[in-house]
Amino acid sequence: MTRPAQRRERRAALRAHTSDDRWAPQWLVRAMRGSDAGVPAGPTVRAAVGMGLPLLLGLLLDQVAAAVPAALGALYATTNDRDESHRGRLARIGVPALAGTVGLLLGEALLPAPPMALAAALAALGLVSGAVSGVGPVTSAAAMQFLVTTVVGSGLVLPDPWWLPPLVFAGGAALVLLPGVLPGAFRGARGVARAGERRAVAEVYLAVAELLDTIGGAGTEEEREARAVAARRRLTARLSAAYDTLFGHRLRGGRSERRERRLLDALDAAIALGEASTTLLWEGRPVDPAGARVARRLAEAVRGGTPPDPPPPLPRATPGQCALDDALRAAAAGLGGPPPAPPTGNAAAAGDAAGGAAGAPPTAPAPLARVVEHAARRDLPPARERLIRARDRCTGRSALHYGARLALCMGLAGVAAGLLHGQRVFWLPVTVAFVLKPDFGSVFVRATQRALGTVAGVLVSVPLLLWVPAPGGLAVVAVAAAGCLPWATARHYGLSTAALTPIMMVFVEFTGEPGTALIGERVLDTFVASAIVLVAGYLVWPESWHARIGPHFADAVDAVRAHLEQVLLPREAEEGPDGRGPRAEPSRLRRKAYRALAAARTALEQALAEPPPVSDRAAAWWPAIAALERVTDAVTATTVRLRHGVPYPPPEQAARLVGALDELAAAVRRHRAPDPAVPLPDPAALVPGGTLAEVTERVRAVRLLVGGPDSLPRRPSAPPRLRRRPS
Repeated sequence: MTRPAQRRERRAALRAHTSDDRWAPQWLVRAMRGSDAGVPAGPTVRAAVGMGLPLLLGLLLDQVAAAVPAALGALYATTNDRDESHRGRLARIGVPALAGTVGLLLGEALLPAPPMALAAALAALGLVSGAVSGVGPVTSAAAMQFLVTTVVGSGLVLPDPWWLPPLVFAGGAALVLLPGVLPGAFRGARGVARAGERRAVAEVYLAVAELLDTIGGAGTEEEREARAVAARRRLTARLSAAYDTLFGHRLRGGRSERRERRLLDALDAAIALGEASTTLLWEGRPVDPAGARVARRLAEAVRGGTPPDPPPPLPRATPGQCALDDALRAAAAGLGGPPPAPPTGNAAAAGDAAGGAAGAPPTAPAPLARVVEHAARRDLPPARERLIRARDRCTGRSALHYGARLALCMGLAGVAAGLLHGQRVFWLPVTVAFVLKPDFGSVFVRATQRALGTVAGVLVSVPLLLWVPAPGGLAVVAVAAAGCLPWATARHYGLSTAALTPIMMVFVEFTGEPGTALIGERVLDTFVASAIVLVAGYLVWPESWHARIGPHFADAVDAVRAHLEQVLLPREAEEGPDGRGPRAEPSRLRRKAYRALAAARTALEQALAEPPPVSDRAAAWWPAIAALERVTDAVTATTVRLRHGVPYPPPEQAARLVGALDELAAAVRRHRAPDPAVPLPDPAALVPGGTLAEVTERVRAVRLLVGGPDSLPRRPSAPPRLRRRPS
């Protein structure tokens, strides 16, 4: 790749991910921008019911204050509610609810402590909570909810006796949890695949149809490629979501029922469809529109649990087209349709012309749910290994670093709350606990949006508290705001804060304190907490001024290297005793590679919303990440081509490519340019357009984007070019 081509690729990648707004800097536009998520119907209904039932019961019994802990439990459960399988919902809501119950008990025990002693206790709890957050997303939510409810228990006036608030808190969380868990559990007991699981797999087939529609469509080459890459990313995200829905939080060794195994067959076929679609994207040839129509009919069959019609024969001129035809026929058969038959006539002849790819290739076994399920079980380590891994994550550098930041900010928040208001003040430290969550997004963005959202929520709360009759009218306000909370959380953190503020103001009013008299204090506490987070949790830490994309990028390179190494192994070494090894292992490694790339993109998006110089440094990483995605696409296409009879490349050239990726990952971690002495495959030894030539060119582009021309041994006499070291 020449230097002008490098500049063009860098500009094109940056244009694809920047807006044309001129009224504000790009980093500020990104910081304030929300998502286009729709209204989640299930969580919205569960939030309104979970909040409304305790308040209604409290109104009927004239015990509204006693209903506040139950409404709090429903509120915090709502923040963790998602449209997913009942297993995932049980872990995502149940574990934080249990942690919140323990935190409420601890908060009541800390109540007699003086303000400075309470600040020290909050600092210690912040250290523990921050360290535990490094284990995973469920434990991160549980650690935050434990810290928040501890502060609420020590600062909010709760009814006696001491055991009543934690008990009703757990009951309120159960009102949100059980309606989303019990129906799926009952259907699962009867061997019926759950609607959420069927919907997740159906979304994969729809994403395949969208990707097939974009390949070879209208527009310029750059526009078609941009649409196709975006569709491929959606397909990868939906595949990961379906995999998590079916296998996440499942007990090891569980046995699948017959209808559930049919759904696993459909997921296995969807994985093959994803590989075929990525190969077609790499080949760049027009796709028969019938392929997208068949994929949509398969999605309807998965969602409705009905057998699909047999798909029509599709062109088989290339390995990608052969793989698509095979995958569609296998998917239809797995969903109860007729068994797939090998193509005949012109289709078979065209497949033979493409390199012996006609019919069902002997090296590609038919999709089997047992293969996918076995691969999933391999991703579930034994309990002892899980505990060791959790311990290592808790004591790792990043977890302890976050724990130290959270401990400092919580201690300062406790001191500030004690100096400003004395005892029974929870708003300021709770705001710190919510905002300082780097794994939930940019700390700078969350602090800014929290302050603006609180101001907006206060502006809404003032007329409601003054003019709406209490307590019945205020209870209706709280239920309506709770119903809006799932949508607001999905759209924008500032919107969720604006919806949360009236709810908390109503709760304070129900506990006996005048909510209107505390409005000024709430705004002041929010700005003080945001300032504490921005200064003590953000600005004073040198890590905050670096993009921190390099480690994620290096992890993605390692994952791509592992995928490539597995693909280029001889077939005899790959196959297991049952002959089904080649399908399971590359698919698992490909999924890990795309997940690592998604993590790198997420880190990049968060860094682009930071103020300069972080956002400026982060922008330099986007072309490299986009180029590494193309490498992964090329490796996936190589997998399919090898499966359909294309010859394997020379082993020594494949070893060169693996070594070049190893060196690239090491160079990124050590903040240096890749060593030009590490060679890439020799172009003279590769077949033009063959299995390794395209991957080599993609890797060459990544090395050039990361290290500049000096990282490639092409012009030894060229003077060294000064460049900025990536952060």
